[in-house]
Amino acid sequence: MHHQFQYIQKICEVRLKALATLQGVALGDGMEYNAFPGLVRSIHALLIAQISDLRSTLCKEACRAVAVLARTMGSSFNEIALLLIPSLMKQASVKTQIMSSAAYRCLFTLITASSNGGHQKILPFFFEQAGNKNAMVSTRRTSIECICLAVALWPCDYLKKESASMRNAVKAGVTDADKEVRKVARQLFWVIQANPVLASDAEKLYASLEPASQKHIQQEKTAPVDGDLEQLLSKPFPPPDKIMPNPITLPQAYCTTNSNTFKRS
Repeated sequence: MHHQFQYIQKICEVRLKALATLQGVALGDGMEYNAFPGLVRSIHALLIAQISDLRSTLCKEACRAVAVLARTMGSSFNEIALLLIPSLMKQASVKTQIMSSAAYRCLFTLITASSNGGHQKILPFFFEQAGNKNAMVSTRRTSIECICLAVALWPCDYLKKESASMRNAVKAGVTDADKEVRKVARQLFWVIQANPVLASDAEKLYASLEPASQKHIQQEKTAPVDGDLEQLLSKPFPPPDKIMPNPITLPQAYCTTNSNTFKRS
């Protein structure tokens, strides 16, 4: 039994070291090599395995590695991001806070990953999940929060193309059975309204809602936005080295195991 635990510890440390090395290459000169994006895509299944691992140390470090790759690879990471998002969304819903927080922040990093609007191909996934009544409550809420962040930060020309999907997300959210989902959907409305290109869409959307939903939206004008989303919407996004913690130091002992006219004030 003692030898088995030593073996598990060694394997965990090897994986952590590999993830740290991957981050180092990405932050170094990895993108100077044309083959690098293809190599990263070839190991996407391994990244998914680490994200989904029951050990919080591995999950957290894998989410950190994905965040670094998203920030350094730009549009080359688009297709890879699509492959990783379902696993990240699943981990963002687990009860272990270390793991769920890491995955949650990583999803936000994908939204904010580049100055030209992040990895735009991922937004349809969030639209789909926001209106999926069979999805977990946390999945619907996180999806709407990600849409909020995209609307606040992404280029207006792209967002205009997705105005119908945004309206549908708000409509689905404000009538959701869960009060937290309804709350973030109302916040999404005000984020849409604050965008000068989308303000007219917000007025049409408001007029199409039930009176009860309109009343709650008006009450949301002065309500604070919760948590990490409030921080990201209220100030410029931090530089890449501030998004995730500094590179890890390998553990010495063992890896942790866990399982009308509208204006917002």
